[in-house]
Amino acid sequence: MAHSFAEARGRRLPVDEVTRLAWQASRLDADAFGDLYRLYSSDVLRYVCARVSGRHEAEDLTNTIFEKAFAAMNRYQPSPAQFSTWLYTIAHNLVIDH
Repeated sequence: MAHSFAEARGRRLPVDEVTRLAWQASRLDADAFGDLYRLYSSDVLRYVCARVSGRHEAEDLTNTIFEKAFAAMNRYQPSPAQFSTWLYTIAHNLVIDH
């Protein structure tokens, strides 16, 4: 990988790097999915916290979002949606259903 996640902390990776990680994760590469989790988990948690009543509830929902994403990774297609769009769609749907 061209960028380390320590190096990327505090800034976004280029879209093509995220797409590469998502493609690898869609081939059930757990390490690539772990990198995506580290990249997006804080942002997804903030998104969920703004929409539910408590931090603990938001953390539980965030974990469920990533569990659902991992379970569906073999169906992820990088086109037409970027990984973040796909992930936030899962988050939105789970929050609505909650």
